[in-house]
Amino acid sequence: MRSPFIVGLIIGAVLAALVAYFLPARETTITRDVRTEEIREDVSIVRPWVNELKDLKELKDLRK
Repeated sequence: MRSPFIVGLIIGAVLAALVAYFLPARETTITRDVRTEEIREDVSIVRPWVNELKDLKELKDLRK
């Protein structure tokens, strides 16, 4: 009773894998909008503090 069900699952999995393999890959287009530009500006403002935190972490690791 279980074997036809299991065989069906295996065949379905193989078919799904073949279809996924042979389908053409879709390319993603990355667009820049106002929000991404705002994020870039925010990151450039915060970058010096991030570097300082990184230095502090390295000092903490050296003390151990």
